[in-house]
Parts: sequence; structure tokens; C-alpha cells
Amino acid sequence: MAMVACPNCGHSVSATAPACIYCGQAAVAQTPAASEAESAPVSVSAPTEAALAEGGWILKRGHKQFGPMSGQELIGYFTSKMAVATDTVTGPGWPDPVTANDAARLLQVPAPLAARATAPPLTHIVYAEPASASSRLPKFAIGLGLLLLLAVFGVFFVLKAPPKAPAVAATSSASDGETALPTREFGPADPSDTATVEPSVEVKTGSRDRIARARALQNDQNWQGLLDETDHWTSADLESATAWNFRGIAFARLREYAQAIDAEKQAVQLEPGNATAWSNLANDYLVTGNLPEAEASARRAVALDGSLALAWNNLGVALQAQGKQDDAMAAYQRALVAKPDYAIALANVGDQYFARKLYPEAIDAYQKALAASPGNEVATRGLANAQQMLARSGK
Repeated sequence: MAMVACPNCGHSVSATAPACIYCGQAAVAQTPAASEAESAPVSVSAPTEAALAEGGWILKRGHKQFGPMSGQELIGYFTSKMAVATDTVTGPGWPDPVTANDAARLLQVPAPLAARATAPPLTHIVYAEPASASSRLPKFAIGLGLLLLLAVFGVFFVLKAPPKAPAVAATSSASDGETALPTREFGPADPSDTATVEPSVEVKTGSRDRIARARALQNDQNWQGLLDETDHWTSADLESATAWNFRGIAFARLREYAQAIDAEKQAVQLEPGNATAWSNLANDYLVTGNLPEAEASARRAVALDGSLALAWNNLGVALQAQGKQDDAMAAYQRALVAKPDYAIALANVGDQYFARKLYPEAIDAYQKALAASPGNEVATRGLANAQQMLARSGK
């Protein structure tokens, strides 16, 4: 399929298209696309609504894949910044792999993250290494393998050993579950920008000393030390919600998300009114890909404490990843009401405006995010993209 460059926005589009699918320009100049000499032209067109509703879409990274899923779920991976430029996409009408950059153009969503050494991990990965003809096993061998696999799972259930969650960098606050997106930030957040876990019912002898030690370990980002401290603490006092909350934080920072979820669930069971524990639980569900539970936990948190900006942001992330963009925007705005200089929420608002092609508003949000957090990677990249798109639009 011959491709040409749209004179308005610069995207590569079909030479036979009556208008650009990105900006709506009616008269597409018949000049070769700038990228056509560098890579093979895209041989597929933008999917129809019917195709997006189908469930055969797959996002692939190397020998790993996520899917099959619906087109709306696929779009969620782009809008929530979980796709990278080295990924490929297949689906209804796209039998051959399409690069993530081309898929983003055809789906009219923000471009994927640039490839880097620590790529944002996909959750619920299905390993799908294609086998060569010489390596295919007879059917009886495949059946035997499945039986052995079931036996292994049976042993795990008997031993009650929870599986490790995917190795996603924890984005929860050192105390209250701060997150932008599961792939938004890497490494620990700055403890100076977070609140601390506050006990509500701590009357037993020695509790204050334990809280002080836990806070010191948290501020030093000594997560293994915090885990060891809470191991002794919960052994001595199983009914301390604060201890279980700190323990969940330590597990999350050590990327032991299944254990983090168990600890935070214990905290909210002991103290159902603990908003920060609910927000932490929402964060843990987010990084493991359990979006409905993440949304439910974040809603509990904001219902208990409407001034908790981090919980509103967690709610926005969960909603955005499920394709509920208007509700996500509303949640991010509530986060900013509670904390106007909250850089992560400001960057999320910028992404929302960018997806709506409201580039001046996106630029304003990204600039505010950078003022609050100079050097913020997401805001820096988003600002550059928004300024480029605004220049192309000529507005």
C-alpha cells in the first residue's frame, strides 16, 4: 500500500485515503511519507468499531504476549503507558505484526514509550514462544506435560505458597500507596514527598517504639529492615493494623506483591476505616493487573478520606486502565483539589488532555507537573509531544 505524508499533521497515511485518519485533513498531498524510506509502509488500515469489539487482539513483546483481549483493552495499554516502541500488535484485520508506533497511529492513541533497558512489564503474561517443526511434541507428551503442570499447582495450593507477582517496580508511596501508573515510575519514591502511616488504635506497651523504628526504616528506604521489624511486630501483636500496613509497604517495595496484598488485606480487615491501607491495597492490585479490585479498594479509600490525593490518583489510574477516561479525568482532578502541586496527577491530566487532542491544555498540565517535580520523565516527554502536535496543527 502506497503511503503519503499528511501535510497537516505529518503522519503516514494511505495514498488512497480521502482524508487523514489522525487530523481529518481532507486533501492529503501525494508526497512520499518521510518515514517510508526508513521502514516498510503499514499495510493495514485503522480498525473498525466492530473489529475493536472483537477479542482477538494481542500485544507481543519478544517471546511474551498479552492477550487475546478486546480492542478497548488494547487501547488501555497504550493510554496507560504500558506499551513500548519495540512491541508488536496483531488482531482482527491485522494478521501480520504491526509495530507499536504504527498501531498507536492507527488507533489514534498516544505513542508508546521509547524502548529502554527496563521496559514497563506487561501483567498476566502468557508465554508463547513459537515451537519449530522439529520441537513439536506428540499429543500424548503434551497431555503428560499438562498433568505434571496440574500436579505442581496442586502442591503449591497444599503448601499455601502464594505466587510471586510480576516484577513490576513498586510505585506505592513509602506509606500510603502513591502511584501514577504501574509503569509510570521506577524505583522508590522520595520519602519526603509522602505521608507516614498514622496509627489509630495503638495502646499496647511498646507500640510507640515500634512505630518510631518502622518510620525510621521507611524514611531510610530500608525495606528489608522494615520487613524484618514487622515480622517481629506482627508475631508479638497479630491485631495491629498499623503493623500489617507497614508490612504491606515493605513487601510492595521488595516487589513481593502477592504478600503485600495479603498484608494490606489483613490491615483493612482489622481496621476497615484505615484509608491509607485501602489506598495501599489499591496500588498493589494495580501493579498486579487486578483492575476491578484496584478500583474498588481506591473507592473505599476516598470514601473514608476524600482529602487523600494519592487514593484519588490510584482510582484514576484504575479507571483509565479500564478505558473509563472521563471518570479517570474526574478522579485526577479530585486528586489536584486535595494536592494542587501533585506532579503525578498533573502528568496524568496532561495525558488525558493529549488523548483528547487538547494540546494547549496538555502543555499547561505538563508544565505544572515539571514545576512541581523538575525532570519528571513522563511530563518531560509529554510536554515535547504536545508542543510538537500543537505546532503541526497550526493553532
